[in-house]
Amino acid sequence: MDKIDKESKKKKRSLYRQILIVTVGTVLVALAIMILANTFFIEKVYLNEKTKNLETTFDELKKADDSGLLYQGVYRNEFDRLCANGNFFIVIMTSDQSVVMSSSGVLSSNRVVRQFMNSILYEDNVRPYKTTSSYTIEKQSDPSGEDFVILWGNLPDGNTIVIRSAVESLRESAKISNQFTIIASIFAIILGIVISSIVSRRITKPVLELTELSKKMSDLDFNAKYHTRKNPNEVDELGENFNKMSDSLQETIGELKKTNAKLSHDIDIMGKEDEMRREFLSNVSHELKTPIALIEGYAEGLNDGIADDPENREYYLNVIIDESKKMDAMVRQLLSLNQLEFGQNDIEMDRFDIVPAISSMIRSVDIVLKRENIRLIFDDSKPVYVWGDEFSAEQIIQNYLSNAIHYVKNEKVIKINLEETDGKIKFSVFNTGDRIPEESLPHLWEKFYKVDKARTREYGGTGLGLSIVKALSLVYKEECGVENKDDGVLFYFTFDKA
Repeated sequence: MDKIDKESKKKKRSLYRQILIVTVGTVLVALAIMILANTFFIEKVYLNEKTKNLETTFDELKKADDSGLLYQGVYRNEFDRLCANGNFFIVIMTSDQSVVMSSSGVLSSNRVVRQFMNSILYEDNVRPYKTTSSYTIEKQSDPSGEDFVILWGNLPDGNTIVIRSAVESLRESAKISNQFTIIASIFAIILGIVISSIVSRRITKPVLELTELSKKMSDLDFNAKYHTRKNPNEVDELGENFNKMSDSLQETIGELKKTNAKLSHDIDIMGKEDEMRREFLSNVSHELKTPIALIEGYAEGLNDGIADDPENREYYLNVIIDESKKMDAMVRQLLSLNQLEFGQNDIEMDRFDIVPAISSMIRSVDIVLKRENIRLIFDDSKPVYVWGDEFSAEQIIQNYLSNAIHYVKNEKVIKINLEETDGKIKFSVFNTGDRIPEESLPHLWEKFYKVDKARTREYGGTGLGLSIVKALSLVYKEECGVENKDDGVLFYFTFDKA
């Protein structure tokens, strides 16, 4: 059991580690991708976005120039909006660099325009980015190290337009972004560990339950079942299939055991049939002589008028009836024994709880136990499952219990016990009383053998009960036996647990 628990814990830890590794690994891979993207691709993405904004603004101003609205007072608000939304510095000038239109408060004289133009035409800092037939887009850095993106172009009226936008330091932005990504990832890893712990418990619990169930099924223990949760998923469906497979295996094994027991018994009795028939006839004729003689004698006495008063006649009739019942019981047991020995009985191999069968037999003799002041001890607190034929098991229980009741002495204690040993359930019945003579022990299982013939006849025994138990042990390939104890006698019979 400890080994199974250790294996289950090891599997649970393994599943937990796998889920944790996958969760944390996913977060780390995502972190690495984000850092690489920030380091190698953010500049290109950022410049592409700035370029689109510059091109969109250029197209808006070009359309306004085509429609004749660009230099009208009514367009000034739209022009300022374009400058503010894109954070642009826009200058429109003639070929002699006279300012026609510019961003509010930025350029106010031709001298300032020339200074501005000289600063952005510093060729050592110019890095062409995109060129079309209408405009050129360049990336520039001024002497202070600040980066700009500038669009040069010509409007339809021939004027020159310059759109400049300051850009943040891309390296600094990438560094800040990476730092934030690492911090966020640390929290994501912690959150992932917590979530993976919760998820792993939810996933591993039914998986471990199925593992334990499969272990019990491999040991041919079909009592355990998978319990489906409130919100079933594929694992629960697998568990239901395990339950169906368990039931099918239990039924199939029962049929196999039944067939195997019958086949083995058929092989054992093959070649012995003639001898068994002769023995059967001899036993029947011998055992029936006494009751037939008694019935015949008392019947003749009645016929001859020996019993001439009602009391004697009733006594004669009671003897005849009593002997007839004994003959009937003997014949029935002989037929049952004969069927067992010839393999003609229809046995069923099922897995059942033997405790209720024992309890039922105890209840049936409760009156006798109380009348004889016998104390019977039996623990019926938990189920004990065995393989066999339930009716045959009841025969064994009845024969052992009846035998114990009739021979109990001294403290008048009967103990019924169920003990698991090597995959078997050993059913035993002990009664306090006289020990059986050692020379009689080997003959107890023989038909009609009686240690105390007088006492056996007194309680109506036929001497066939233990023979039937022995025959059942041969049919099921199980063990039966008897042991002398210090203060009594113990009879036992084994049942297959697996």
